[in-house]
Amino acid sequence: MPRIHSLTLYCPSLSQLEQSKAKSIQGPKTFVDIIAKAENHQAIQAGIKALIKNDAYQSPSKGHFWYRIKNLQGSFEGVLTGVLTTTEAQDITTHEAVLEQRVELFSDYLNDVGFQAEPVLLMHENNYAAAALGKQIKARKADFNYHLDTELHQLWVLNKQEAFSLSHFCKQEQKFHLADGHHRYASTLNTGRINGNTPLLFSFLVAKDQVQNHAFTWAIKDQQLADQLLQNISSESICDKAAATIEIKIKDNHIYSKATKALTECNYIVEKLLGISAQQKIDLKSFIDYYPSGTLGHKKAKAYPAIVDYKPLSLDKIIALAKAQKILPPKSTYILPKLPTGLCFTSLDEGQIK
Repeated sequence: MPRIHSLTLYCPSLSQLEQSKAKSIQGPKTFVDIIAKAENHQAIQAGIKALIKNDAYQSPSKGHFWYRIKNLQGSFEGVLTGVLTTTEAQDITTHEAVLEQRVELFSDYLNDVGFQAEPVLLMHENNYAAAALGKQIKARKADFNYHLDTELHQLWVLNKQEAFSLSHFCKQEQKFHLADGHHRYASTLNTGRINGNTPLLFSFLVAKDQVQNHAFTWAIKDQQLADQLLQNISSESICDKAAATIEIKIKDNHIYSKATKALTECNYIVEKLLGISAQQKIDLKSFIDYYPSGTLGHKKAKAYPAIVDYKPLSLDKIIALAKAQKILPPKSTYILPKLPTGLCFTSLDEGQIK
């Protein structure tokens, strides 16, 4: 069973926050600016400590926190908590492959900076228990309210009885499923191995009905790979639009296809169409740009040799694959909610349990 532990959480002092984006992260400008301007990890650590010292972030609260996000994608809620990450007990299942080089880089970042500034998204299958706990907690006023541009973020500190209910619930759950944050999760595990301890994983724990899965658009930027994709499409896999699970755009041509029953759409694209073996562990970003569905404009799309869209997997299918330890290629899922970096953060040192 997964084990949880209370967090020491730093939250902003102001309620109105300006949103900013840098280096593929998005969050409060005061925090993101530190990442954007820092020359090294030590500068990031110094910048975060300065936020605390200058009262940009208030004195930390310790415990477990009910957390609700309202934005243009919907309303999502669950618990911010610490989850003990151990390699022995398979309490957390995963569904996407990670790249060892990125894991090592982020492990170095965690060790040098010493703060976890973005929770991973953990999913469980007990919608009823989560809804009952949330209804009880939200009967009172939120302890923290933040407006991050158009987003509303609210946090409630769980009282002693609610924390006990949460702990009891987690003891009954056999597994959590990692919905988003695969490299952060693997890096936290790796940090624990390096330091000889069990670090707390800064986690947003949500029920399955609080999660959405969408698909990426895969933009093939290598002409040779696009040519290979075209050659590898078998006549048997071509179908009409209504039956298709994959749509391929090459120049002005639209090709509709469906994956074989033995493979998911993304595995089929990588292994059969692109001819890349799962064992090769190639960084697909060298060949592919990824766009959330609907964000790649027509003009920009024309610059790519090929564009591939696919039907997203259901959450039930993702969970089934995770339980069966069947791993998808990176960027196979686009999971919501996406969590801001630096809205709340916790010290890695305080979470290390010997």
